[in-house]
Amino acid sequence: MKKNKIWKFFIFFPKNRVWSRIINIWPSNFITDHCLRAAIARFFGVQIGRRAIIRKPVYFSHPRNIIIGDDFQMAGDSHFDAMGKITIGNCVTLGPHVLFITGSHEKGPHKDRCGQSYAQPISIEDGCWIAAGVLIGPGVTIGAGSIVSAGAVVLRSMPPDSLIAGNPARVIQVLE
Repeated sequence: MKKNKIWKFFIFFPKNRVWSRIINIWPSNFITDHCLRAAIARFFGVQIGRRAIIRKPVYFSHPRNIIIGDDFQMAGDSHFDAMGKITIGNCVTLGPHVLFITGSHEKGPHKDRCGQSYAQPISIEDGCWIAAGVLIGPGVTIGAGSIVSAGAVVLRSMPPDSLIAGNPARVIQVLE
């Protein structure tokens, strides 16, 4: 009888909600941030390299479409909407409240403006720092060694070694 109740729980709740609850239920401390959350994410299909630090809360949709490199650090309250593939390189740091949105919609006709949905991949190359409150949209590649300033809305690809800021985001300075 108990097995039936558990089975019904998993039928009625979407998998993303269940796994998001599991990864976020543990308190923030050294062990959970440095080991446990990465292990849970791996179990649900996220490909994560070594020495990942993931602070809660974190929300992954479609975890099998997410690839994260070595030495990854993430502050809390970030959302990965991975309808398309999200690839994050080595030595990348994310501030809090970062949104990765791979899906969008085509513009529809007058009576239904929200047209057909589609997804495009997002790629963050090695050594990037994504500051707090950044939104990264579909089809964006952020070049290696770039810094994305707080609150930026990145809707097009950016070159390597750049300081990126604004809404919409643009290159403010070339970094050496």
